[in-house]
Amino acid sequence: MEKTYMTRAIALGRDLMQITGCTPCELREAVPMLMPDYMSDGLDDVTIHLGGNDWRFIKEMAIDTILEGELMADPYFLGCFNAWFIADHSDLSVTIIKALQEGEKFEELGQHLIDTDCVESMAHGYACADGYGHHFASYDGETHVLSTESYYAFNCG
Repeated sequence: MEKTYMTRAIALGRDLMQITGCTPCELREAVPMLMPDYMSDGLDDVTIHLGGNDWRFIKEMAIDTILEGELMADPYFLGCFNAWFIADHSDLSVTIIKALQEGEKFEELGQHLIDTDCVESMAHGYACADGYGHHFASYDGETHVLSTESYYAFNCG
């Protein structure tokens, strides 16, 4: 038996209150953004202020693409990964990577990783090794999963 829209909205509200500590008034903004309806599938990536903090909600089906996009947008950050990790996901040796990092060529290293299409592999390895919370949850590094809708939730402080 399929749940009605209102039943699903109430369940999502309870889920959000449990994870974020938000108030019922704050739910009025959050529930329509996250819950699919007849007009939309819900937002893929949205930040909402709940329970005194900013919370980022990312759909499960979009999170890998979003992670990859954020890594590609920051070559410096890509060049800061551990040398062995970069070597595992690129055409460079640990020796070359360490030399570039010791020379503070982080941005150039990251740009090489982007140019040689290594970011998808790195994003997958990053998520497998550290989970998504390490990247998306700047406040506590935790990954929360909504039990009622297919979203990850991250406390961004």
